Amino acid sequence: MVYGIAAKLDELENRIRTLENDVESCQLREKQIIVMFKLIMEKSKGKKVGMKEIIDWMEKTVSGNLTQSEINQPADLLSELVKKGLNGKLE
Repeated sequence: MVYGIAAKLDELENRIRTLENDVESCQLREKQIIVMFKLIMEKSKGKKVGMKEIIDWMEKTVSGNLTQSEINQPADLLSELVKKGLNGKLE
């Protein structure tokens, strides 16, 4: 347990720094997703592309660029729901 103003300020500063890093990471991921969708649209000119193909292509692209710490993080709920829904296992 942390006591004292200086210690509490240090703890808060560390937490803020961690949150800032997480926000930057999310912003980077958002930009990457936008770029991926643009690439998909360019690649599929005139062709029909299903959601399964888009997700497979995005997963392949993203998995090649993950750091070890990102690989160890569990998948988020939204991506798991999308995968289950595409495979017909949504309950």
